[in-house]
Amino acid sequence: MTVNLENRTPHELKNLLDQVKVSDLPFDEKKRIIEEIQAKLMGAQTIRQSQILREIDEGQGDMNDMGGE
Repeated sequence: MTVNLENRTPHELKNLLDQVKVSDLPFDEKKRIIEEIQAKLMGAQTIRQSQILREIDEGQGDMNDMGGE
């Protein structure tokens, strides 16, 4: 079974993960799909964390300007 994980939101991936976990798929196939979904979720989380850190970093200059330094 192949699962298309492209263009899925993290919410959709989590729902799919739950569906696969309770499915009747053979153990090896279920394990492979679960690992693929988890890797995709971790990638999305890492990207989001990088965006947040960059936004904080960019906002830091503005905060320094407010302090009169």
